[in-house]
Formats: sequence, C-alpha cells, structure tokens
Amino acid sequence: MHFEQEKLRISSITMDASLTTLTIHLRSFLDRPVSISSLTVEGQTIRQIILTSPKLDSAGHIIATAHLENAMVPGDLAIVRCNYELDGRQGVVFSHRNAYADYIPNGTWGIEPQQYTDAHKHHLNTMVRGGSSTDAFFSRDYLSTGLRAMPHTGLLPNVDMLRDLEDHPAVACWYIHDEPDWLYTPQLVLASHAMTKQFSAKKPTLITLCRNVKFFEYGFIPDIPCHDHYSVTAPTSSKWNLGRGAKGNLWFTFLEEAGQRYPDTKQALQQYSRIVRVLENDLLLSDPYHTKIIAPPGIDVAPLITPDRLIVFVCNTNYTIRDTAYLWTKARNVSISIKVPTWFEAADGFVLDPAKGIGELAWEGTQNTLSIPLPDIHMGTVLIFTREKKGASSYRNAFRQRISIEQSPIIIQK
Repeated sequence: MHFEQEKLRISSITMDASLTTLTIHLRSFLDRPVSISSLTVEGQTIRQIILTSPKLDSAGHIIATAHLENAMVPGDLAIVRCNYELDGRQGVVFSHRNAYADYIPNGTWGIEPQQYTDAHKHHLNTMVRGGSSTDAFFSRDYLSTGLRAMPHTGLLPNVDMLRDLEDHPAVACWYIHDEPDWLYTPQLVLASHAMTKQFSAKKPTLITLCRNVKFFEYGFIPDIPCHDHYSVTAPTSSKWNLGRGAKGNLWFTFLEEAGQRYPDTKQALQQYSRIVRVLENDLLLSDPYHTKIIAPPGIDVAPLITPDRLIVFVCNTNYTIRDTAYLWTKARNVSISIKVPTWFEAADGFVLDPAKGIGELAWEGTQNTLSIPLPDIHMGTVLIFTREKKGASSYRNAFRQRISIEQSPIIIQK
C-alpha cells in the first residue's frame, strides 16, 4: 500500500484557540474513491468528529472537524491518524503538528505608540516587538490596542525574555530570525530552534526566509515558516499567496512618511487588510482546493475550501511594469468555471469587494460545477460561495464592522 499512501495525504491541521478543536484536510491523488474508516488523535479522546463526506472521490478533498474531550497542552505533539479502505484493503496515513492556537496575523515590523490609531484603522493586529513584561506595551498598551507581538529571540535565544514573556497573552510566537538563509546553515537554525524550545515551548516559533530555492532546507524547522515575496515583481502576489494557502501577512514597513508620500498605496493596504480581517476565520480553516478550473488566459483562479465555504481569489495577471506604476490591461467579459466536491452544494454566492463590500454575483451550479460570468476585472476580485442560504449576511456585517473600526481612535488606558 506504500504507493497508495503517498497519494492520500492529510494536507493541513488547524487548531482553535481552546486547543480542543482540530480542522483536518484530507486530499486524494488517486484515480478511484477512498473510504475513511476512522480518524483519531493519538493519546486524545475525541468527543465528536464531523466529516464533510465519509468518502474521497477520485482526486477528492474532504474535511474533518474533531472535537476533543480535553484541551491539549501548548507545545505537545498532535498526531492525527486516518484509517482508510481502498480496493478492499486497509491502509493508514499520519500527520502531525505542535499544539498551538492558530490565528491570522495581518501585521508589520514595528508600530510605535503614536501609530496605534493609524494601525488600528488599517486593521493591523500583529507586530515584531520584544522587551519585557514591565514595558509599556506588554504591561498596558496591548489591552487597548488588541495588538499581538512577535519578539525577536535571535540565533542565540534571549533566555531572560523567553522566561519573562512565555505566558503573556500578547505574545503570538517566538521570532527566531529574519532571513537566516542569507547568513546561516540550516543546522545552525535548527540548533537555535531546539534551544528556544528547550527554554520555552509554550509559544510557536517562526522564521522568515528570503530565497524560495532554500525553503525546503529551512521550512521544516520552525512551527511557522514565513517567506518574503517582494511584490515589486508581482503586484497581485498578496492575493495570490492567500489563495494558495498563506495564513497571514507581515508587511515590511508601516512608515508615516511613506504613507504621506504614497497615499494611494496606503489606501490599497487598508482595503486589502479589510479583506484579510473579514475572511480571517475562513482563511484559518481553509486549504487550497485543487480542482478542474476553466478560465481565460491571464486570469489566475485560486480557490480555498472550508467545511462550509469556497473562497475564490481571481487575479488579472495581464500587466506591465513601469518605472512609477503598474499598467493593467482590463480583462473583459470574463467567464470561469470551477468543479466543486460532491459534498459541497452551494446555496449562495457573492462578491467581496475591498472598497464596496458585498456585491451580487451571477452564477449557476450544475453537476458539481460552478459557472461564473464576471464583469470587467481590473486587478482582481474575491468570490465567496456558502453552503447555507443568505450566507452573505454575516460577511456584510463583518465588512461594516471593519468600516466602523476605521472611524474609531485608539484610547490608551493609563
């Protein structure tokens, strides 16, 4: 069964804030159906498990939601076991991750106190920030701002900081190093990661890489591998990365002077961040959905799937790079089709526009295929399909909340 095991995978595992619920994506690369016999989490009692379908179709994708009887301990190893039946024979596949609460960061390298309100209005929720529990941010400001911090621990970890902040609710993760693939071997980064976990395993670790050719040498080391994608060569790359499964953003800078010089860019960041925050729960629970897609040349279609949603990022890649701007060729009369799983019956479909919010969408669903005619596309758009009727209501409310936040200042409680 070795060959078949390689073609049946647990592609991702997400954990909720309570560490009692796991969302597990299973993908088949086989040309025939696979039946799921059982799914367990080693050493844990499962109170309830919900499968979108007990069977994976040919090249199929299903999602399991496992509710545990008791919360896992932060840092413990969560091992998921899936028993399956294929051609009358039994098989098993495993996957694992460390137990930490997941969330979608939409952050930047640094946010100073005078920038708190501006960052709040741009929907930023995370920053790179170290220090001690007696600092103004960790002792007071995090409560008013809602910001979370990623302390830079360094190749040789700052043990005092690890011990001081490991239980702090505002610490999202330990940021081991930025772009270590320029400076250090994977062995040194692995040693740094091991030392960090030796002193504090209560938070996940993160590194950011700068060279994609090095990703598979370093990406397995931390709990959270991050990758630079310098968008000067691909202005739609942020939406593209979200559509390909990225679980957040860390903007390189959030400088006041840059915002004053380039107000259009700052407004675009704000609108993009609205999308990220409105979709943050969907992004968290989703996995890239690999399926049959028909689209015109130059139109990139990247769907994500959750137990109840299909989020589709549509990007126009027909552009040229100028010295001072990008010039898009508008795509006209675009029509796309997406094959969906047999268990996903869409009941509502709509557009999520970063400037206008929820908009109507003409679409048809027949024979497990969504057919979608679109108006002219400039840079891109986001489409949402839900399994429940009137699914747009919750997104409309979430978008209105984001607009309301943009009108609200941050008041620091001293």
